[in-house]
Amino acid sequence: MEPERMEQLIGRWTAAYEGIAKTLRCLPEPISLPPLGGAADDLSGDPIGTAMDAAARAAGELYGAEGDVSEIGQVLHGSIMFWLAAFDTLLHLRALGTAYREEVAMVLMRQAMGQALTAHEMIHGREPMPPVPPPSLN
Repeated sequence: MEPERMEQLIGRWTAAYEGIAKTLRCLPEPISLPPLGGAADDLSGDPIGTAMDAAARAAGELYGAEGDVSEIGQVLHGSIMFWLAAFDTLLHLRALGTAYREEVAMVLMRQAMGQALTAHEMIHGREPMPPVPPPSLN
């Protein structure tokens, strides 16, 4: 895979994280995620590990002690899970290539961003936007 294309994919992954973090801060009981900064450029290092751990913890916090979760919490939990899965897919894509992994990463990031946006709109009392059809890869 061309380095420029991988850089674009990492940029989308970072943007999804920022969208999730922004939405988590809007909750009635805000949850903070640490910034990624420039650390995301190579998908490694302490800031990435810290962000991954914080996102996983945030996903757990969205469920109460009894496993109760609001509709917004369910949507945000899904967003975080898609974002975490996108990370794993990007690592495999960088190491092993193959076009299908790029497509899978794009779908996962699109889902992560879309669900974060849906949750953000729900928090602010707006109807979520209808889903956007995926772009053609051809």
